[in-house]
Amino acid sequence: MTASHPDITVSLDAGSAVLALPPRLESALEDSLVEALQEALATSPRLLIFDFSSVEAATSSGIGLLIDGLRRADEHHVEVALAAVGGQPLLVLRRIGLLHRLAAHETVAAAKASARP
Repeated sequence: MTASHPDITVSLDAGSAVLALPPRLESALEDSLVEALQEALATSPRLLIFDFSSVEAATSSGIGLLIDGLRRADEHHVEVALAAVGGQPLLVLRRIGLLHRLAAHETVAAAKASARP
C-alpha cells in the first residue's frame, strides 16, 4: 500500500514502512512528516526506512525533524534504517554522529534485506 502526504510518500509492505523524503529536508516538512510517521507507525512495522534517494539538501531543522522521527520510532520499538543517503545530507549525518546510531544502506531493498527477523 502506498499513500502520499504533501512532499512525503509512505509505502507499507510485509512488516516495513518506507518514507520517501523530498529533495529538501527542512522545517516546512514538519506537518507532513508527523502525519506520515503516524500513518506508518500505526501499522506496527518491524522496520521504518527513511528513503533519502531524492534528498539533495538537509537543513539543521530538517535533521531535527528526522531525529524526532527516530525518537517516535524508538517509542514504538521499531527498527530504523536509512537508504540512499548521499551528498550534503550524508556529510551532515556523519558530522553529527547519527550514522553511528543507524544502519545506512545503498538502497531501500538492501535496508529491507538487512532487517532483523
